[in-house]
Amino acid sequence: MKKYWKEILLGLIVVLLIIPLGIAFLLRFEFVITDTSSGWIGFWGSYLGGIVGGLITLYVMFRTLKENRELQRKEHRIAFCNEICKLSGEICGAINRESIYIRKYADSKLGNDKEDLFNALLAKNKASELLHICSAQLISKIADSEYIGAEKLMDRIQMLGQLESEINIKFVYTANDEEQLKRTCDKIKPVLGEMRDWIVEFLEDNA
Repeated sequence: MKKYWKEILLGLIVVLLIIPLGIAFLLRFEFVITDTSSGWIGFWGSYLGGIVGGLITLYVMFRTLKENRELQRKEHRIAFCNEICKLSGEICGAINRESIYIRKYADSKLGNDKEDLFNALLAKNKASELLHICSAQLISKIADSEYIGAEKLMDRIQMLGQLESEINIKFVYTANDEEQLKRTCDKIKPVLGEMRDWIVEFLEDNA
């Protein structure tokens, strides 16, 4: 419909002009009436004035509708960016808590505190939930040309999810397990720092 609005408008104008011209031809058999005393002069003045006024009104209406749609799309983009920003912060917090609790549990020399293990499991579950929500949100915008960098950010979020999945939570850790856990947590830490830059980039492109 939007593609052919100019053609539709042109056709409407032509029809509005042809109808009175046809009536004039049928009644007087002439298209141009030069008799200033004729009622047709007043008719044409009112008729053309109404057309011009109507076209102006239509233009203003369509322009207002377009601006309103643009404003709504902008508000939706801002709301979406705010949601992604909030989710990213919660993801970083959950992964940090998971790393802290499980490192504390694995490194304990005074006996493992099971509460740390359970807190790590809860944090891991929360991180997994948030990562899936964030990825789904971004996937829904990949095909939308109004959102720039959605696929790129989604790939980065999924990469972070893969790193998080390498944090192996278990009841008993050997010395080798502890070393592997330390390496994994150390590998995740700078990525969490980079995530802020990813989100800033996405916000600048879309908000």
